[in-house]
Amino acid sequence: MISEARKIDEDFLAEGTYFCIIAAMRTGSNLLQSYLNMVPGITCLGEIFNPEFVGVDRPDANRWIFAGFRKTDVAERDADRVRFYNRLYVNAKPNILAFRIFDKHDKTALEKIINNKNCKKIILKRDTLQSYVSLEIARKTDQWFISDESDKREEKIVFDKRAFLKYEKEMEEFYSRVEADIKRSKQEYFPVNYTELKKLDRVNAMISYLDLGYRFDKLQEKVLRQNPEGFEEKVENYSQLRAFLDSRGKS
Repeated sequence: MISEARKIDEDFLAEGTYFCIIAAMRTGSNLLQSYLNMVPGITCLGEIFNPEFVGVDRPDANRWIFAGFRKTDVAERDADRVRFYNRLYVNAKPNILAFRIFDKHDKTALEKIINNKNCKKIILKRDTLQSYVSLEIARKTDQWFISDESDKREEKIVFDKRAFLKYEKEMEEFYSRVEADIKRSKQEYFPVNYTELKKLDRVNAMISYLDLGYRFDKLQEKVLRQNPEGFEEKVENYSQLRAFLDSRGKS
């Protein structure tokens, strides 16, 4: 067992062996987390460095506490983030710890993750308009995860061109910076798109990259897609969205 002194002295986020999903909100990371939690040898937590909560929850497994931390323990985490992560890391043993980090999360943590050559990184992306609309619906309904269709809340959003363009620019800058920094440090990462999360061969290729000797025979989805409908059913001012897409030469 790792000694208490070693837990304090070392920084496992900077030096330890773990997996990390680098993504943004509404890109399919809940589903990807659920897949990783089905792989023997992995314990995948959520957004552990979200500034508003401590994402130690695993809703796909109906588990809400890990290593003594709850979602509300923000002050305890922020008081000593090295000790916080070390505790998660040690408590995940003998499994390998995995978690998600997004563009608006702790920048210092993200820098350590990028620079840690022992961390295997998965970069998850989604079409920016799709993720923008999904994000606005989630904000309006305050619903971020469903495993039962009967729990779904439905709302339409108003497409705001200026807000979308700002969001699109932020996403492009975030992913470009992360990819460039990883390449600059002569590391590899596994890229996956939202549309590939239902493709068995692509998900198995990702699991193969993690090098745990496991393959899925089929994909079991414990997380439901919240807004599978087309834009016309999700956007109140669809005609304005349509005109915007036409101006870009997109159907």
